[in-house]
Amino acid sequence: MNDYATYIGKNPYLRATAGGLSPERSYFSTLQSRLYDFDALGGEVTGLAVEPLPRFRLLYRSRSAIRRGGRWIARWKVFEILPARPTAEDLAVPQIP
Repeated sequence: MNDYATYIGKNPYLRATAGGLSPERSYFSTLQSRLYDFDALGGEVTGLAVEPLPRFRLLYRSRSAIRRGGRWIARWKVFEILPARPTAEDLAVPQIP
């Protein structure tokens, strides 16, 4: 993530700490964080509201996971991109295997 940030002239999204890499607040506004960490549903972390991504719907998450930020996160996720004006059916939460 830090390499990508430097390519586009942004500050690093992660900082080195004694416990390993730690995300900066700006990281939580990235598409990666909003999909990977929050399943596109949004949420809150350390008093910061993370906006949902209403046009993305999680279809699949792997059973294998990695430890991240004190919790287990699925290693692989597949999302569907919904139409610009999704219907109620589009927004229905699918059963994830």
